[in-house]
Amino acid sequence: MDNIIFRVADSAQLILKAKQLCHDIYLQQGYITRPYPNRIIPMGDTNAVYIVAITPDKEVKGTIRLSRQDPFSILHLWRANMYVTSGVLIQTAKRSICFSIGGLAVAKEYAGLKISWGLYNMAYNWALTNNMAYGIITMDQRAFRSLKMVGWHAEQVADPVYYFGSLTIPAIIPIAEQPRNMIFKQKPHFQYFRA
Repeated sequence: MDNIIFRVADSAQLILKAKQLCHDIYLQQGYITRPYPNRIIPMGDTNAVYIVAITPDKEVKGTIRLSRQDPFSILHLWRANMYVTSGVLIQTAKRSICFSIGGLAVAKEYAGLKISWGLYNMAYNWALTNNMAYGIITMDQRAFRSLKMVGWHAEQVADPVYYFGSLTIPAIIPIAEQPRNMIFKQKPHFQYFRA
């Protein structure tokens, strides 16, 4: 992973590569059933921020999408099944500055190199820089377990449902609680996380 650079995609070309990588990975994994024109999944958010993992020759090998545009809209499938115990957290998050996290994709040949970890690290740093209080996320159940195993505090707010071809969990991530959890669960990774 030493040759991978994590950064915000700041050019139209890098954003296009990020969108196309996401499309290709989702198609390979069966999350989408057919290719879309120009290899771009229609998301309807023109102001999204894309974080990319790139090689020295600017090949995008991983991406994640961050959006401030109606972050709670990604929870629409779970609206009727939200946990009652999550009501206070949901209402607190709705009154705060939030963003949604989605579109995680990593090229297959880089899947075992902690690329997701680096992308989430950059998402955390972006959230701090932009004074975000909560991240709203829906993610594959297996990926959610992995996220928690590496120390992220993410509160599941409803039972999983099938979304984009996989059993998906909705959760809220309190940004301010992340460093404490990271130190506790992943001391060896904390230096990288704070970098």
